[in-house]
Amino acid sequence: APGSGGNVTLNITLDGLVVAPDGDFASITANGGNFNNDGPFTRGNGGIINVTAAGPIEIDAPIEATTGSVQSPFDSHGNGGTVNLTSTNNSVAVNSRIEVSSADRSSGKLRRRSATGGNIALKSGKPTGVAINISNTSELLSLLDAAAPGPGGKVTILATGANSTTNVNGKIVADRGTIDIRHSGDNGQIF
Repeated sequence: APGSGGNVTLNITLDGLVVAPDGDFASITANGGNFNNDGPFTRGNGGIINVTAAGPIEIDAPIEATTGSVQSPFDSHGNGGTVNLTSTNNSVAVNSRIEVSSADRSSGKLRRRSATGGNIALKSGKPTGVAINISNTSELLSLLDAAAPGPGGKVTILATGANSTTNVNGKIVADRGTIDIRHSGDNGQIF
């Protein structure tokens, strides 16, 4: 159906979250609805996914909060969505795809083409050890087609623990946007 994606908010005070085929959730999707050029709901904005957990967050299956599909020959429509994953005391590990805006090729009849970029924020307060791990199989995607009006989105990776590390090995894309990887701990390291 046309319209914007939904809002998903999870506050987990005693444990963590695993998004995997055999995890707490098989996947999480808050995509916008398909573009409807004849109706009142034309934009199909991406939704918002906010997860805050005391324990570890592990992403082994896709998370999407991107715009709805657009029929050919229409241009890009909808604002990219938002995914915020925060572990207050433990780690954030991404081994799959997180997509908040799209730039599908024009070969198909229906495709996702966002007008503005979406935002991804990963944050960990784990005091020691690996706080954030972006594996070589992960993709953090805030995509825009070259013809999209923009602006681009932002991908933020932030560790705050005094002696923790951040490992970044995957694919991170913020077309016409910003990628911000920081560690604010006194002895924190980024690899």
